[in-house]
This record gives sequence, C-alpha cells and structure tokens, in this order.
Amino acid sequence: MLVTCEAVIFFRMFKTRFFTENRVYISFILAASTISCFALKLWYKKSNKCSECVIVFSRYPQAGTTKKRLIGEIGEYAAATVQLIMTNQILDRVINLQKSRSSVGAEIHYSGGTSEQLKYWLDRKSQKMQWIPQNGTTLGYKMSNAFKQAFQSGVQYAVIVGSDIPAIDESTMTSALTSLHQDFDMVLGPAKDGGYYLIGLNINILTKLGQENLDCLFEDIDWGTGKVRQQQLAVAKQHNIRVTELPIVLQDIDTADDLSEFERSTGVTVKDLTCPTLSVVIPVLNEGKNIQKILTNVTENCTWTKSLEVIVVDGGSVDETEQQVRMFAEQHSNFNIKFISSSKGRGPQQKAGVSASTGYNLLFLHADTTLPKRFDEHVLMTLTEPGVSGGAFSFGVDILHSDDGKIDNQYSRLFCMQMKFLQRSVHYRCRKYEMPYGDQAIFVNRRTLEQVGGFPDVLLFEDFILIKNLQEVGHVQTVKEQYAITSCRRYQKYGQLRTSGMNFLFISAYKLGVHPNTLARWYYGH
Repeated sequence: MLVTCEAVIFFRMFKTRFFTENRVYISFILAASTISCFALKLWYKKSNKCSECVIVFSRYPQAGTTKKRLIGEIGEYAAATVQLIMTNQILDRVINLQKSRSSVGAEIHYSGGTSEQLKYWLDRKSQKMQWIPQNGTTLGYKMSNAFKQAFQSGVQYAVIVGSDIPAIDESTMTSALTSLHQDFDMVLGPAKDGGYYLIGLNINILTKLGQENLDCLFEDIDWGTGKVRQQQLAVAKQHNIRVTELPIVLQDIDTADDLSEFERSTGVTVKDLTCPTLSVVIPVLNEGKNIQKILTNVTENCTWTKSLEVIVVDGGSVDETEQQVRMFAEQHSNFNIKFISSSKGRGPQQKAGVSASTGYNLLFLHADTTLPKRFDEHVLMTLTEPGVSGGAFSFGVDILHSDDGKIDNQYSRLFCMQMKFLQRSVHYRCRKYEMPYGDQAIFVNRRTLEQVGGFPDVLLFEDFILIKNLQEVGHVQTVKEQYAITSCRRYQKYGQLRTSGMNFLFISAYKLGVHPNTLARWYYGH
C-alpha cells in the first residue's frame, strides 16, 4: 500500500514538473498540429472541388401536388409514383456519371416537401449529392439562380436537367458537358413538345453578360408552351451567345399521351402503377399440416384479391404439402395460387419464387408467420414513400397476439416474459438500425430488388444480406402496429436464450467472413 502511494506521489510530481518546464514546447506542438489539421482540411476541400455540376430540377413526389395533368387519368398516388420513379432514375444515372467522371458534382433543386423529407429520400443515395430549395418566382429565375450559385462555388460548367424526361442517360449528360468544354457558351437538349430537357452554361458566359445579368437569358420566355426552345435560342442570339444543340430529341412526361414513353424508358407499366400486382412468395418444407392455415391467412387478409399472386415454393417435402396446396387452390379458384419446386434452402427457394412471379411488388412470407389485415395496402403505401427501398411488418409472437388477448396456460410465466423481451428488442432493432428479419415478412418492389442484385442465393442469412443491400439504396421501413405473427415453436423447442445466442454467434461469424452456406451446414448440422 505504501509503495503504491509513493508511486502515485512520484507520478504527480513528475507530471507537474514536466509540463511546467516544457510548456513552451508543448504549446508550440499543439499550435503546429492545429494549423496542420486546418491546412489539410482546406487542401482536401480544394482538391475535391468539382469543376462540373449536374443540377436536377424536381418536385417532391407527394400525392395530389405533382404531375397534376396525370391525376385525372391514373389517380394522384400513381401520378406521384411516376414522379418518384423518374426522379430516382435520373438521380441514379447522375450517380453513375459521378463514378466515371470524378470532376462532376451533383445537386437536386426541389420544390415542395421539407428538408427532412428530402433528407429521408436522398441521404442514402449518394454522399456527394446536395439538395437545395428552388429559388425564384418563375422557372427562368429558378434556373438563373441555380447557375449563379454553381458558378459562385467554383463550378466552370453547369448543366440543368428536368426530372420528367426518363430517357436522359449518362451519355446525354456527358455530351452536354463535352460541348461546354468545346467553348460553347450554352448547350440545349431539344424536347419533342417544343421546349428543352437540358440546358448547360459555360462560366465564360459571365464575361459577356455579367453575374448579375444572367437573368436576362431567361426573361421574356413563355414557360410551359411549345415556344420555349425557339424563344431561348432567340434570346441567346440577341446576346451573342454561342449555342449548340444535342442531336437527340427526347420526350417529357406531362400528360396521359406521354405514358407510353414512360413505360418504354423505365420498364414500369401503367398497370403496375394503377393496379400493382403483389406476389407473395412462401418457401416451404414439410409444412403439410400448416400450409392451408397460412394460405387462408393470406387470402382472407388481402384487400385487392384480383391483384394477389401466391407462389408456394417447395424445397423437397416428403409429406403432403403439395397435395394440400393444390387442394386449397382448387377450392379457391378465384385466387392465383401456384405451386413450384426448387432446390432446398430459403434463399434458393425464394429466388425461384421471384423468377416464377409476375407481380411488381414482392412479399416473402415464412410458413410459420401470418400477416395482418389489409397487408397489401400497407405494402403499397410503404413502398411508394420517397426514400423507402423496402419494408417489413412489426415483429409479433403468436402467444402474445391471440384473438382473445389471453395467453395459453401451457406456457410458463418465464417463457412469456422472454417472448415479451424478444418482441421489444426486435422493435428496438428495427427502429434504431432498420434491420427487420425474414420472420417479419420483408417486402420490396421488383425494380429495387433488381437494382440490389436480386434475392441472395444462399442457404442462410438471405434475409440479413437482402436488408443490408436494400439499406445501400434507401431506408427499410417497418410498418408500425401492424404485426407479422410468428410461431414461438422454435423458441419453445430450443429456448429463447439459446436461440438468440446462436443467432448472435452466427451473425458475428458471417461478419467475420464465413460464407452463409458454411454457416448453414453448422446451423442445420448437415
């Protein structure tokens, strides 16, 4: 004890003497370190400054406020989805352009919506993209202010594109930027309706007009008419502006007559928007005793039965699973129910189900899980929210969600407490980390699923991998207070602590690099 006290006293004396005698040197080192960090930050900021910029003009895709000329034909929600799909497509192509052209910065100038809504929509698309409210009373002044802001930030070549021309691609934007590098002051992309879908300016135009006189380029133009392009060319000629036009004429999407172009350019049909089919994929293995209960739950809790497709994917059952499915399909011939076979494993089975499906939206349902009422409505409303790449239902355990609200006496009080704790921990995981698992009925639209590489073809952790992939392109939203009820049979058989502990160990092993198929052999013991 005495030795310890002496050591402490010695250390304090040494520390006091050291800092007293060397305070000048220490202060110098700290000051030099601070200046170096500041200089490094300035250098990094300067070295990463973009000389080119693509600015996307768009409106927040909120039902009833966007694409109003389409509402009478396809409805306000479908019209908003048209805007959402087109904007996401052009943003994805801008991001691809940035990957191949490091000098390009990107901005989205928006109207409608709040900053929080834009953040939720766009924050996972790209770390290199800014979103800025449009500034101006007319479209012309909004574009003028966008160019001014870009040039003031150090950009040399700026291009503005609209979000309602789905055929714009990386090559179109590259051609526009290349034209500006060839000493043209302005570049236009002609649209079929007499307007233009793209306008780009070289910073040298300011030597002819001046920063404050840039507004004159966009004055006396009848926006929204078929005269826009010709009037813009006339204004440019009046100010001796060198203009070039892109050779490709594209069509914007404003009216019902334009929807065929939307279908061609996006691969999404009008039927997908107005009456989207939902394919429910159910992987099964020896579920003969349970499968009719699951099919009954799906068919009875669906609102739009004509838009429902159910695909049961068997992994080699040796019981009466197939006979039970076919019997149910015959008795419920008004529903589209299919039975197919595939190799064993939830990953391969669900991947086979996707291949056999026709729906625009897809829901993956485990055979020991039931869906809430009007589940298809919740799927549609969730997937059409800007920023959402996929979703799932809240996690529920069957013994805690009985019809009469009572818990069966066959379960011990300790087990019930464990199941309540499990539910709460899953709710926290979904809220904090957006990490639902397969027993929560994950759903996604086909377009997004293809974007993230399809359904993982692995024997274990297919749900974990899918969710991680979806998080790369958007948010995974859990539907609040709408429960996918899962059987507690696995927890009852192996115990809650053992099951949760095994899940944790296997997830850790996966993160350390062990292949899911290897983990599957360990998990199932063969």
